[in-house]
Amino acid sequence: MTSSSPTTGSSQPGTPCRSWRRCGRCTRVASALGGTVRLADQDYVATEFAEAAGEVQMAMELIERRSFEASVRARQRRESSEADLALEQRDNALVTRVALRSVQRIFALVGSRAGNPAHPVSLAKRDIEMVSHHVTLNWRQSAVRYLAAVVQG
Repeated sequence: MTSSSPTTGSSQPGTPCRSWRRCGRCTRVASALGGTVRLADQDYVATEFAEAAGEVQMAMELIERRSFEASVRARQRRESSEADLALEQRDNALVTRVALRSVQRIFALVGSRAGNPAHPVSLAKRDIEMVSHHVTLNWRQSAVRYLAAVVQG
């Protein structure tokens, strides 16, 4: 599970964005008592990051599972049913939604520094926002198609 996911942008399992290691170590935030502290040393950052990392890892495993199932169907020369296609479209749209929320959460943690268009988290946010607008990843459309397949099948 170390291959890069185009939606999650991660080359490490459970890592919300490949740039976190760079920005998490060096980004500093102002302390309420004065001075600055590393963002990665803050408890609230650890909880948000752990949740985002877990969501991304679940999403990656879901995509890998669906890919494996599609490969098995292809090897068996079996056509995908409407239910298969609806499930895969729903899962792809769901993974995109999870990735978008995770990157937005990390973006909010980094704060105004992430507003710089060249910042790694800003780039990740831009990329996932572009992916999330793709017509095949439309959540409402995917959900309606999935429900119709469940009701018919």
